[in-house]
Amino acid sequence: MADREVSGHPEEERDGRAAESSPPVRRLRWSLVTLAAIAILLVVLTIWRIGHPGDASSTNAGTLALVAPHPGEVLYALPIFVWRAVPKAATYNLQVVDGNGGVVFATTTADTTVLVPQSLVLDSTVHYRWWVRAHTHAGVTITSPLIPFRMSSP
Repeated sequence: MADREVSGHPEEERDGRAAESSPPVRRLRWSLVTLAAIAILLVVLTIWRIGHPGDASSTNAGTLALVAPHPGEVLYALPIFVWRAVPKAATYNLQVVDGNGGVVFATTTADTTVLVPQSLVLDSTVHYRWWVRAHTHAGVTITSPLIPFRMSSP
């Protein structure tokens, strides 16, 4: 028989056929595949968690998550309204309404935080609600739920 050329790889036998992996090598390959799968799963879950924070004011993807003030919160100073950014949003419309639905404050911004002006007077006997509407570059409008809050008594 003529001698065959051998690559010199440890898993190749002298006759040119690949040798079967030894059990430790197979376990190592399985472990690496398992670790890679777990790493991918963790990345996917992290991305999903960022998009679905799970607080009381957010629901599904495609909704606008309001961060502060929290539902039913009693405020001791003028509110700072905060919400999570909507992907590709061009502008946001914030409205604060009184118990009768009358608009007491409204503004349009590209930011996700609004500090109301000091000139705005909010009465402690009124139950207010706030909401935001996001407008994307593609013309899609996403509306948040109404979130109630109150001002404390002086």
